[in-house]
Amino acid sequence: MMTRASGRPLYIASQLAKLTRSNRGNVAMMFAFFAPVLVVALGLAIDFGRANLARTTVQEAADAALLAAARLKTARPDTSQTELNATAQKFFDAVLGSDSGIVALPITVSHNAATNEFSVDVNAHLPSTFMKLAGVDQLDLGADTVVEVAPPGVVEVSLVLDVTGSMGDDGKIDDLKEAAGNLVASMYALPETDVRFAVVPFAQYVNIGTGFSGASWLDIPSGGGGGDDDDDDDDDDDDDDDGGGGPAFSGCVGSRNYPENTVHEVLSSSPVPGVNVWSGACSMPAITPLTETQSTVDNALTALNTQGWTYIPTGLIWGWRTITHGQPYQEALTSAEVASRGGTKAIVLMTDGRNTRAPSYPDHESTDITLANDLTAEICANVKADGIDLFTIAFDVSDTTIRGILEDCANSSSDYYDAQNANQLIDAFDSIGERLRDLSLKR
Repeated sequence: MMTRASGRPLYIASQLAKLTRSNRGNVAMMFAFFAPVLVVALGLAIDFGRANLARTTVQEAADAALLAAARLKTARPDTSQTELNATAQKFFDAVLGSDSGIVALPITVSHNAATNEFSVDVNAHLPSTFMKLAGVDQLDLGADTVVEVAPPGVVEVSLVLDVTGSMGDDGKIDDLKEAAGNLVASMYALPETDVRFAVVPFAQYVNIGTGFSGASWLDIPSGGGGGDDDDDDDDDDDDDDDGGGGPAFSGCVGSRNYPENTVHEVLSSSPVPGVNVWSGACSMPAITPLTETQSTVDNALTALNTQGWTYIPTGLIWGWRTITHGQPYQEALTSAEVASRGGTKAIVLMTDGRNTRAPSYPDHESTDITLANDLTAEICANVKADGIDLFTIAFDVSDTTIRGILEDCANSSSDYYDAQNANQLIDAFDSIGERLRDLSLKR
């Protein structure tokens, strides 16, 4: 049975056929007169519909191109105009597609350094079809897009960086310095933004320096202690030789008993234990607290060296402490103040290997890797519960267990990066910089 809707086109066609067969002079003359007008009107409607769809596509392509260019320039301030245009053109062409029928001139991105705005004007058109009958060969499809890099107000970031012995292989420590340095430079380049970085190098231990001697929350040992007698072993080799340590406290700290070793608070009733270990187990530079001075952060990255084994929780705990207001560090703002200024606190954790050491309380001499992994996961959960954004990077890591833990540690799967080479490591830090910055379409 033919429905009313499906039969209507046939009805219209039949009526037109009747008109063409009509022997009434007036009807035949009127149809002959209006038929070309009807055809042109129908053609105009089709062309205008095509043009509206094409304008939407061009605008989307312009938006994507400009966002990509703005992110590149913000992440790498030394990007040339040629590189900027090439990046924008790549994204513009990808969205436009090769079979859209749209003809566009090459685009050029403009950057106003004073306002940190990026803009692009697009000159494009769509060849007409029916409108050619009316002498119109093409339909203009201009687009005007502006992207403003909006400063996030205040950003406090702790770089928790693996400096174990394996980071000395194949120039990986230099790759890390470059990648982290790019992130730091791009963030400090943001206008009207209070940017602060801390640097927390970690291996089997962390070094907090000797400036806290006498603090009520720190229990400094009175003499010796055991330690690994290797300073550049690969993380996957669990053989070690314990050696004697000297009596002087050099800034090396161990772990409080569980569960106190999974929280950032330090109290005089439960002090952090200092440990005396062989110097090679804790010879990384001391933690650099949050600072507004870029050169201080750059110097901290330049000074990174490599030694020892991997115990990720020690880096996480101290990274958390550097961006938490109160003991032991006073540089961080309160979470309430950061929130009121539309800012963020974040930890960037980078490691190139699995846990190979675990706490034996207070030392980190155990090889109970399951314990170390469990503590890593628990501290990550506690960090995120404290409202801190957590980004994780696995650099040249083959162990699937720790890669899974790191992915779960991050805020989301998109905040976990599996970097297998230097270029991917640089891209990971650049991407984190993009996440820390607030890019928005202004119009």
